[in-house]
Amino acid sequence: MNPPSKIYAISSSLLDIIFRKGKASGSSPGGTMLNSSVSLARAGANVSFVSEIGDDLVGDMIIDFLQKNSVDISRIKRYKNLKTPIAIASLDEKNEATYQFYKESPKEHLLPPEPDFHANDILLFGSFYSVNENTREPVFRYLKAAKKAKALIYFDPNIRKAHTFTTLEAEYLLENISLADIVRGSHEDFNLLWGLKSPEKVFEKIKSLGCNILIYTHAEKGITTITNSGRYFTPSDKIEVVSTIGAGDNFNAGVVFSMIQQKITRKSLDSLKPENWEKIVSSGKLFANEACRSEENFVSVEFSGSLF
Repeated sequence: MNPPSKIYAISSSLLDIIFRKGKASGSSPGGTMLNSSVSLARAGANVSFVSEIGDDLVGDMIIDFLQKNSVDISRIKRYKNLKTPIAIASLDEKNEATYQFYKESPKEHLLPPEPDFHANDILLFGSFYSVNENTREPVFRYLKAAKKAKALIYFDPNIRKAHTFTTLEAEYLLENISLADIVRGSHEDFNLLWGLKSPEKVFEKIKSLGCNILIYTHAEKGITTITNSGRYFTPSDKIEVVSTIGAGDNFNAGVVFSMIQQKITRKSLDSLKPENWEKIVSSGKLFANEACRSEENFVSVEFSGSLF
């Protein structure tokens, strides 16, 4: 019998300090896959967060928060005499964030050894951390191990306007897509990356690289999913937005949560029906909407309790 699905999520960790009109209004542990991990764990999933932080007060706060939310922290590397990164997230009148980062890097990145992946597992990764020349080697070890075990690999480029890629980092991003089973990105990601503004053109590009599933999110204009067997559109909901900081991260969490509920594995991806994709994308939208209703980067405990 195959073991139950376990999710491994890889990204940087930081503390988000949120500003409105020039004044701090709150703070929260953050990082693309940290946000996804917390929401998934709150929803009852078995999640191991893979990251690295400093052995400092901010790092202690993040570790304590993850433990209280039932996220496995055994694959987080802590470095002595290193300050955990901090991000200033400034919300505009539409509650959309721009960022400024303050961070140090260790001399050598030493993520814990990759796990014994199983075919039922899911590896969730993305952001600049996955292509940074300094972190690429340990991240790539996890990718190769997951691929070898036939685990499902889910990639979110999560590109910021401030990102500038070296030639090597651009190659790593293409390699990430080639290894992924699902690529989920926003219209801004693909416009910044390739200047492409239609999901069909983006799908052609990622398919040429070896990935056959695209989930393309376009804010209020809805979500387009394209696979080898079809194209599916899901409209967005109109909601009152408090913060968009964790929107994409929680969309990812909702997608993965639905896959676990439906017992979807890499092997079964090609046989999914339209109703499966409807459930998957609706779950992503549900998680993202919930996260946008507060300044937290995650779905609420009350929301996760309502899922059962």
